Amino acid sequence: MSLTSALYGATTGLSAAQSQMDIISRNVMNVNTEGYTRKTLNQETQVVAGHAYGLFTSTTQRTIDYELQRQYREATATEAEMSVTNSFLSQVQSIFGTPDSAASIAHYVSDLNDSFIEAAATPEDASMLQAVISSATKLAQNFNDMSRQITALRTSANNNIEDLVDQINTEVSQIEALNKQITQARSSNYSTADLEDKRDTLVDQLAKQADVTYYTQSDGQLVISMANGYTLLDGKAFQLEYTAQPVSATTSYPTTIGGITLNGRDITTDLTGGELKGYVDLRDTILPQAQAQIDELAGVMISAMAAADMPILVDSANATFSMPGDVVGVSNRITLNADYRSDLWRVREGGSALSESSATGDATLMKAAIDTIFTNQQTFRTTGLGDSGTINSQLEGSATLEGYAASFIQFQASQKSNSDTDYEFQSTISENLLSTTSGISGVNLDEELSNMIVFQNAYSANARTISTLQEMFDSLLNIL
Repeated sequence: MSLTSALYGATTGLSAAQSQMDIISRNVMNVNTEGYTRKTLNQETQVVAGHAYGLFTSTTQRTIDYELQRQYREATATEAEMSVTNSFLSQVQSIFGTPDSAASIAHYVSDLNDSFIEAAATPEDASMLQAVISSATKLAQNFNDMSRQITALRTSANNNIEDLVDQINTEVSQIEALNKQITQARSSNYSTADLEDKRDTLVDQLAKQADVTYYTQSDGQLVISMANGYTLLDGKAFQLEYTAQPVSATTSYPTTIGGITLNGRDITTDLTGGELKGYVDLRDTILPQAQAQIDELAGVMISAMAAADMPILVDSANATFSMPGDVVGVSNRITLNADYRSDLWRVREGGSALSESSATGDATLMKAAIDTIFTNQQTFRTTGLGDSGTINSQLEGSATLEGYAASFIQFQASQKSNSDTDYEFQSTISENLLSTTSGISGVNLDEELSNMIVFQNAYSANARTISTLQEMFDSLLNIL
């Protein structure tokens, strides 16, 4: 080997070692940087005429398992959807309480029943009649509070949909800008590794918000679609559109609440995962089901009281309330009949009585009302509920008022328990995938510092070789 060949080999080796140490330094510096992936340089021997002639390094590469990354994003989309649902179900369970809770609707129904029984024992006692009115008032207020809180949750979910749409649009626009930078860098033969890290961080966020599919084109640009196949980004970004509208017990998608659109197409029912799907399901299915359950109880109660000629609780908006036409939102409108507030004797003698009778000790009507309203099994609708007419209560169609109240409280508790189990399981899957991904793509300080020593030694060796060759050249020059 000639001295010039040896010098060239040592010089390229020195340059390669220096480049490798630079990469290692960047890895160590970014060990705690979110979204950063470990960078490497491929190092190869230059071969000329069948002989090793020097070293060269390629552009910076990322250490990443793309299939594992895809699996992780799919898992986090599911986890994010479950997280949204689980959080709201906790609030729903808090609203409904437990069957044995003194603050539950089942307790208030039972309390009204007990008040009637006690009043029937001494129908001439005005304080006992007043206790019935007080219990009925508390029951109506509980209905109203539950309905308002469910509507507040639906409104929150609806507003979150609008916020998420804005966030998704912003992120897709940022990915579009990074696509262009990556294409330009590739055309100039520059490394795109750090730009791709930034883009991946945005895609990770996007995957949690809406289940997406994607692929990388030959020019490095990322094409992104909603999981239903509708394009979000292909050269240019396409914007989701949604404007939150007022939500109430009598509003539903798609009749009175508009949809989420992409390129003019309503994709609301095509969503397959992510936070966006979670909020849509809460607004359009889960919370309306809870609303329909309490509306059904309130409506059947009003009807049973009317049938017993004891209309203590009425629909404030419909003097001639009838099932099922007036039931949507009735839990928000149920109230104490003003006639009973002013005429306590009606608790004893019924709503159709024209005046108080002299038989103040006669509890015949009250005892019959207790059977009709509280003791007898009532018929509850199980399908065709809610403003949309598509809600299934998933409850039994025959029960006492208290039994039905207890059943939907238990239903909501079961929903939350199942959600806890599913969410915990999915979180474990996501955590395991993240741990595996981090093990591959993350920076290991021990490994990096070990590699640093290796390349420092290589740098020193090549530097020593250059120094020795310099001395040899000087000796040759002196001989000449």
